Order: sequence, then structure tokens, then C-alpha cells
Amino acid sequence: MQLELIVRSPEDNKNSQSILFIHGAYHGAWCWEEHFLDYFAELGYLAYALNLRGHGNSECSKSQKVSFSEYLEDIDRTIQKIGKPTILVGHSLGGMLVQKYIEKNSVLAAVIMSTGTPAGLRAVGRRLLRLYPVKTIQMLLTSNPDILWHSPQVIQNFFLPNGITEEARNRYVQKIVNQSESGHLMLKELVSLEFNHLTNPQRVLVIKGTKDTLIEDEESVKVANILQTKPVFLNNLSHNLMLGEDWKISADAILKWL
Repeated sequence: MQLELIVRSPEDNKNSQSILFIHGAYHGAWCWEEHFLDYFAELGYLAYALNLRGHGNSECSKSQKVSFSEYLEDIDRTIQKIGKPTILVGHSLGGMLVQKYIEKNSVLAAVIMSTGTPAGLRAVGRRLLRLYPVKTIQMLLTSNPDILWHSPQVIQNFFLPNGITEEARNRYVQKIVNQSESGHLMLKELVSLEFNHLTNPQRVLVIKGTKDTLIEDEESVKVANILQTKPVFLNNLSHNLMLGEDWKISADAILKWL
């Protein structure tokens, strides 16, 4: 299976640290291409963004029923391809993948952005049911999350930052609408996942925006507790920390921590 890996190299990458960005649900490597890849490469990192199977130009099985463990395989294969110790950065679902990956694998450092717990996803579901009852019920009855997450209104309210241009908003909405996700993964598997304390201590940053309407602050606290660290909250930033006019705030927070 071929996986698409987008790369930005610094001018001199002989001794550069590698950093691998993992996108969340309904996103792809494009969300890191907007700002992060070039910015981190300019500052000396060998920056990679992976398209998980079924995203971007990465291949996928015919059934489209992708499992969480298969996404973990994608990350492991990519790290093996990079061929040296790597910093992992995951956003939302990508953060859950990074968290699970480092339970058994050592990395240079890990950054978990805008990520909640499996139990917290149930609270998200209850919130969606209050705000979008018809679409949420249809989603649950059909096990098709696209019914809800392909709505431009839902995309704007839960993913995108305020203050972006109309052109950027329309472009991001179209990219998200063009991406489908496995109903099995989104509706059944994620809420039953279990995350454990790390057996081997690792450097981990948990980061979240205070204006994130998808993941609550207390969820970041719970994730950080599992990872034996404390969360960092960025004032007035939304769920998609890598997009919008304030992307540099989150990028610089990561760089300062690294």
C-alpha cells in the first residue's frame, strides 16, 4: 500500500531533527501544508506530513472500513521510512494516534494537539445531538458520519477558526467535504479505545485552544494526566490550531517547548 508523504527540507538537513505531522479526521496532509511544513523547515527541521490511508493520494482498501490499528501501522511504516528518531505531532484524531503509538514506541518527543479522551467523545456526541438533532440521528442510524461532518455549518462551528477569509473558509470546507471517514472507526471503535500510562517516560506536550468548541478543556487535562504532564492552553484559539491567522501562536508554542 502506497502512502503519500509530503516533505519540506531545510537548506542543510544533514543534522536536522525530523518532525512528522499526523492529521485528524476529515483532514489530510494539506492542513499542515498551509503553514506548518514550510515554517518548521525554515527553522531547521526536516518536516513531513503523512496522508493516512484513504486520505489525499494514499491508497486504501476497497472496503474503506479502516481501523485505528491500521492508521497506527501507517505511522510506524512512515517512521521506518524516515529512518531516524522522529518528533511526532498529531492533531485531534491524529493526537489519539500519537498517544497510542508512544505507549509502545519511543520517539524524540510527541505533541498532542486538540485531542480528547474516548469517553469525552461521548460528550461530543451528546452536544451534537442537542445542536444538530436531525443530522446526528441520521448519522447514528446509518453509521455514516459523513452525514454530519460534511455540513458546512458543522465544519465552520467545530473545525475552523473565526476570522479567516471567505476564500480560505470555502477552500477548507471543500477539502473536508471531499474526505470521507470509516463509520466503524468514527462511531464505534474510537469510543471503546483505552489509553494507558506510559511504561517508558517520554517527552510529551499536550496543547489546546481555549476556543475549541469540539474538545473541552477538561479533556486535555485528562489526556495530560494519563501522559504524566500538564496541558498548555492557548487563549482564543480554535480546534484547528494549524489554520487561520493565529497559526503561528501554536507553532511557536511547540517550537519553544521543543
